[in-house]
Amino acid sequence: MQFKQLFRRKSIEMILAHSQREQDTSHSMRRDLGVRDLTSFGIAAIIGASIFSTISNAATASGPAVHCSSFFSHCLWLFRRCVMHSSPLPSR
Repeated sequence: MQFKQLFRRKSIEMILAHSQREQDTSHSMRRDLGVRDLTSFGIAAIIGASIFSTISNAATASGPAVHCSSFFSHCLWLFRRCVMHSSPLPSR
């Protein structure tokens, strides 16, 4: 992967044209959420908030090890996202 591909950008005209094409075809996504979807979304938000609050409590009590671990996990996530997966933007 080339370095320039990491920072590709989509113009507003391309985004609008793409959304117009999606609206014109029958393959557009439905815009509705059911009870199960909203319940799952709420549970995921609660779990995510508890993870962040647990990490903040652990960081104040345990010292620099939690900060190093969090930084290392963020670096690994960034590496996996940028290098291992293709970019979500279309190539020109």
